[in-house]
Amino acid sequence: MNITELPETMKVIRKQKRLSCLELARMVDKDTSQISRWERGITEPSLEEIEKVFEAMGYSVKVVVREKGEYVE
Repeated sequence: MNITELPETMKVIRKQKRLSCLELARMVDKDTSQISRWERGITEPSLEEIEKVFEAMGYSVKVVVREKGEYVE
């Protein structure tokens, strides 16, 4: 997964989990506007923030990247 795929991947997983931006924001202690900016690709989260978001949704960043075919450990 490259950084250009991150926003869409984050949004798709959030919707699959049936989470609103507000619910996800509360889970990771961020504002809904920040989640929205990440999902629209306006701003980029740090690696720590990416890990926190995906873990909150029940995914490991390593698994998500591996599924995209670009996993490197």
